[in-house]
Amino acid sequence: MTPLALAHLHQQVLEFATIICGDATRITKEQIVELEAANMESHPRNGDPFEAYLSRMDLLVHTAMTSEGELVGFAISCNEGRGKVYVYELHVTAAHRRRGIARALLELCEQSSTSRGRNSPLLELQVHTANSAAQGFYTHMGFVHMRQICNGSVCVMQRKR
Repeated sequence: MTPLALAHLHQQVLEFATIICGDATRITKEQIVELEAANMESHPRNGDPFEAYLSRMDLLVHTAMTSEGELVGFAISCNEGRGKVYVYELHVTAAHRRRGIARALLELCEQSSTSRGRNSPLLELQVHTANSAAQGFYTHMGFVHMRQICNGSVCVMQRKR
């Protein structure tokens, strides 16, 4: 699917919002780091610093931007092989939540795998157990709790379509 068709598809998913979702082409590393920092203020990061992800060549960055070019959300995913896509990050600015942006970004993560010849990939991610809003969203999207890690502070969730 062409980037233009993808943007059009996701505009429809977003009920004609002025948000366009697609692959990262016009954003900077600094914009992504700034949005992640704003969303993670109340949740300490486990593992590598966020910036370390951005240097990996195997990751895909999917973005949501306003028609004016403002970054309002992003997802970072990786095809882990054997039909598994790992969603490392999913962030939407507080002012743009509950508009279908996170759903569209998750769909981009999934499509990035299915477009490479895989059917119904297994999506996996981690979410802070204290982040009940995110857990509720992922449950609504069909994810199930698999296990807790990091002394119970992080929940691993999976979804298979």
